[in-house]
This record gives sequence, C-alpha cells and structure tokens, in this order.
Amino acid sequence: MKDDAGAWGQVRAELKEAISQCEQFEVAARRKRVVQTDRQGIVTVTANGFGDIVDLAISDQALRHPQRLGAQITEAVVRARRAGQIVGERLRELKFDAAPSANSLKTVISEIPDAVNYDQIDYSGAADTKNAIAECGEFLQRLSGDVGAFERRFLRCEIGAAVGHVESNVTESRLRISIRPEAPREVGLERLSQQTMTAINRVAKQSSGVRVGTIKKALVESPVRKFGRAIGEE
Repeated sequence: MKDDAGAWGQVRAELKEAISQCEQFEVAARRKRVVQTDRQGIVTVTANGFGDIVDLAISDQALRHPQRLGAQITEAVVRARRAGQIVGERLRELKFDAAPSANSLKTVISEIPDAVNYDQIDYSGAADTKNAIAECGEFLQRLSGDVGAFERRFLRCEIGAAVGHVESNVTESRLRISIRPEAPREVGLERLSQQTMTAINRVAKQSSGVRVGTIKKALVESPVRKFGRAIGEE
C-alpha cells in the first residue's frame, strides 16, 4: 500500500538524520573531559564523554598500601566512566536529540517479547509483509539473547609483564583490576599508570569488538531488508 511505502520512506529519512547526529555527537563527546578519583584520592582518572579512559595517574601515596592499589584504580575508573557517560548523555540531550541513547536501546531490548505469535500480529495487509514482520520479531529475539550474553562473558588482559591484570565483562558494567603489591616499586608509578591504562583500553576495545561483531553478524542475517521490500511492493 502507498501509505505503508510512504511511512517506510519517513523511517529511512529519520534514520538518516539520526546517523548524521550520531556522527556529530561522537566528535563532540570524544572532546569532553571529566576527572574522577577514588575515595582516598590516590588514583586520578580522566574520561571522555563516552566514558573512555584518556588518562590515569597514581600518586606517591599508593606506595604506603600497595595491596589496595588494584581496588583503588578500579574505583576511580568506574567513577570516571560513569561521570563521562553522564556528561555525554547530557550533551546528546541538549544538542543531538535525534541520536539514540544507550538507555533507549536497553529499553527496546528489554521490551522484546519472549515469543512471536503470528496470529496476534496486528496487521491486515499482505501476507508477505506480515511474514516479514514476524521474522523481524524473531530476529530481535535472537539479538536480545546475544546482547544478554554480553553481561556474563568476561575478557581479561595482562598489565605489563606480570604486573597484574584487568577483567571486564563485554558490556563493561563489571570491572576488576588486580595489581601485584610489589609492582608499584618494581615498575614505578608513572610506568605502571601507563601500562594499566593501556590494558584497560585494550579490554574495552576487545569488548567493543565483540559487541559490534555480534550485532554486525546479526544484521547480515536480518530480515529487515526483506521487510522494506515487502512494504514497497504493496
């Protein structure tokens, strides 16, 4: 039907605008800087508007209780990430409201039903289109399952040469950093700071790769294009 084709064209126009704003938002958010510390002020971490870590510094006071350093770095990193993401989200709301937020994606995923009942789909048009709608629902269910598994899957990266390690789940919502108590004096605080930040960002990059790769693979198998063609043919 022509009305459906027009609606699909509107969706594509809105998607184009959203993509444009996403690109602009990415540039602006990466320029933002927020600084956080652990409760003792031993570790100072700087993050951008996406929560990516761009700087990490460890004060000399860390040498007093080196066994606490891993937990202190973890705390500072978690705080900086959260603060950066909050700043980034405020920036998006103020200047790039067409760009989808992380929370909106989580909401969409959480509202995906456990099963698609073809007979309950509220659509009275062509059977091919209704089939495509059902297939899109099934695709979203599979994608929801993949995304849900990210929370339970952990990645690990070593810090320097047997200095310690960073562990994070693929969603980056759970982080643990371990540092050998002897490492601060053996390696030096400045070098240890750089090695730890490198490991944190490496795990973050690996996590992003898993997320993007999983979603890209899902989109290749997605029936969305078929859905668009079905509407266009009515």
